[in-house]
Amino acid sequence: MAILINATHILAKWKHPFRPSKTIKGTFHAKPEKRMMFFMRQTDNFLVNEKNDIGIALIIPYQDETYNFFILMPNEPSNIETILNALTGESLVTVLNGAEELYCEIMVPKFKVESKLDGVDIYKKLEYLKCLVKKPSCPRFLLLLSTSLTLITVQ
Repeated sequence: MAILINATHILAKWKHPFRPSKTIKGTFHAKPEKRMMFFMRQTDNFLVNEKNDIGIALIIPYQDETYNFFILMPNEPSNIETILNALTGESLVTVLNGAEELYCEIMVPKFKVESKLDGVDIYKKLEYLKCLVKKPSCPRFLLLLSTSLTLITVQ
């Protein structure tokens, strides 16, 4: 089981593209059910952290290397509440920073995020959080909150 905590849609290509010919059908285990879906496969060097309390962290880089996609897979099957209660910004940063390069084969389920969010509304909520947050657990979050932005709405 992997948990999608937050996702922002970016139009970016993988640094190491997945080949459609290596896509296979397999079982995705999501409690309480299992379902068949397609998995993208690839063998290459990836940043992986298997030595932590949360689970296996896999970092997949995008082509421009400004952003990375990461997946957390729990060490033991558990429910989402258990993982979310244990996960903090600080622990997530620690897990990701502890990743080491490893030559391995990965299988990532193909998925499509189908939701749209109003960026202006989200930023206003972040500005509100800025007033409430005294000591965020993630220094990068503080940097985000201290950055000035000019927002426009595009129709």
